[in-house]
Formats: sequence, structure tokens, C-alpha cells
Amino acid sequence: MTFLLIVCFVVAFAFAAVRAGRTFDAELQRSFEALTFETPEGRVSGNAVRVVKVVTHENGDYTGPRDLYRYCVAPGPSYFVAMCHVERLHSPARLKWVVRPLTEERMRGALVGDDTALALAFEG
Repeated sequence: MTFLLIVCFVVAFAFAAVRAGRTFDAELQRSFEALTFETPEGRVSGNAVRVVKVVTHENGDYTGPRDLYRYCVAPGPSYFVAMCHVERLHSPARLKWVVRPLTEERMRGALVGDDTALALAFEG
């Protein structure tokens, strides 16, 4: 009987963790789409840019803050890194975005060694 209770608890915890992860991912995507990017063709929102690479830096344990970097191509073409500092993972997540423009040279440098991201950024 005790074993069955432990199994039920583990399964319930796993489902809760998956659901929390999906909620965070949705909040992260919504907040990214709300960003604005200044391009040669005017201001565009996050849903109008193409993310070619995502980098995550953990700061401590899994539940602690982390930084996410999205390397993006926007109309023009123009290049950006959107940096998100995640202060709290749990809903509602606490996210702080900073968007910085990149020259083509800096974008190429940031993507060195990632042929897929380079192709997405410069051949697509």
C-alpha cells in the first residue's frame, strides 16, 4: 500500500512539473512576442522576427534564476540578441528582457560553430 502511495505521489509530481514547464514556456513566448525591434523597415514585434539560436545560462540550481539569449533576424535584414533574465520561474514568471542590435559581423561571431544557426541567419 505504501509503495502505491509513493508511486501516485511521484506521478502527480511529474505531471505538475510538466504542466509548470509548459506554462513557463507559454509565458516566455508571449513576453518575447510583445517585444519591439527597431529595424530599417520600422518597428516590428517579436512575432515578426526569426529566432535562429537560443542559449540558456543556468545561475545555480534548476529552480534558480537563469538567463536566456535569443539570436534573431528581423526584416532589413537586421540582427539582434534578445536577452531575458528569469528572476522567477513559477507562474506568473518574472522576466526582464533587453534587446540589443548586432552588426552582421557580431551576429556571425555569435553564431560561429553553429552551422544550422548561421544558415538560418544568412541563407534563409
